[in-house]
Amino acid sequence: MKYKADTRKKTPDLRVVKSSIGAIEMKKNEQTIMLFAADPGGANSIAVLSNYLQKQNYNTVLFARDITLKHLKNKGYKNVTLLDDNINQYDIQSIESLISPYDPSLLVTSTTGRDFIERTTWLVGNKLNVPTVAILDQWMNYSLRFLKQHYLHQHKNEYALDEYILPSSIIVMDESAKLAMVQEGLPHNIIHPLGCPYFDNLKQKAKRNKLIKRDTVNILFASEPITKIYGNKLGRNIHGYTEKTILRVLCEHIQALDKKRKIKLIIKPHPRESSKRYSEFLAKFDFTLICKERSVLDSFKHSDIVFGMSSTVLLEATIFNKPTLSLHLGSNKKSTYLLEQLNKTEAIRKRYKLTAVIKNLLTKQLTPYNQQIELTSGSACHEITKHIAKLIKLHN
Repeated sequence: MKYKADTRKKTPDLRVVKSSIGAIEMKKNEQTIMLFAADPGGANSIAVLSNYLQKQNYNTVLFARDITLKHLKNKGYKNVTLLDDNINQYDIQSIESLISPYDPSLLVTSTTGRDFIERTTWLVGNKLNVPTVAILDQWMNYSLRFLKQHYLHQHKNEYALDEYILPSSIIVMDESAKLAMVQEGLPHNIIHPLGCPYFDNLKQKAKRNKLIKRDTVNILFASEPITKIYGNKLGRNIHGYTEKTILRVLCEHIQALDKKRKIKLIIKPHPRESSKRYSEFLAKFDFTLICKERSVLDSFKHSDIVFGMSSTVLLEATIFNKPTLSLHLGSNKKSTYLLEQLNKTEAIRKRYKLTAVIKNLLTKQLTPYNQQIELTSGSACHEITKHIAKLIKLHN
């Protein structure tokens, strides 16, 4: 590889990074933005933004964890570089050695709970005097995404600033998310409600869907990897339930009430999950099956209503005019579901209310579960790009 002299440091004139999907060519003398996506959910907005930045003549390099890379590949994204799972996510030097050769003007990350790669990236950015931007994709678990240690998460109302690791700037979906984060002790001056790139992109694809006539009522259950990420104990402590406690109660109600087997329950595992995690349900309940569709949008075509806890799939379904229902059975925790936070709907917490829902479905009464709400601004990528340009200018 040839190197060209530079007044600051030596950098590759042309660097080709190979991945299992494709290759990225980095040309010198262009502003390079590196993007990191550890979680499939957060990757949705990161990938949309990366494409938009390329159209604005930025050089982008998108790194993703293995499961996230596969998720993006299924969505048609090609220029994604594998972020080796063996890299030490806590080691600043390891992440710095990954970042430095690109001489980036800015670093963009998603946010997750357990994966520490984003927080270490922010620390590296601070060390290299490179601005960092974190983009949220959900209205929940704000503190967990920034805490130095997960055991600090004791459902306090507010955390001290020194309990967090923070980027230069945090992009959130709307003012309600910013308010909630400020209430948890995150500094208001670095939080910017600029919208959600993925939802904007989704809205452009959405068309009013007509229900397909069929003999059964198909429920799509959008799972979340609560126990996989947090374990059973911490997961229940945070949410008041796990994906399996919710699914078990749902299956038991369908089995008891649907004697003629009019309902099919299609389980859609989260991209982080294996379908094998649900083999016990397939074996015990003959009306359950695993969703075969890779795309969330394709899975909507085969469903009449979408159930979940707080998954963004519920919000995606709302954008696509699908009836939705949030299940928080057994929980007395503060709601993590956006539409309930906005008083647009009420999550099901009591079993007798779930009984009423199942009875409605058996008579194909779906209208009560239609939600009408505007979740997108339509200009998220444009606003974020303007914000990014300002950050880069301030650091030059």
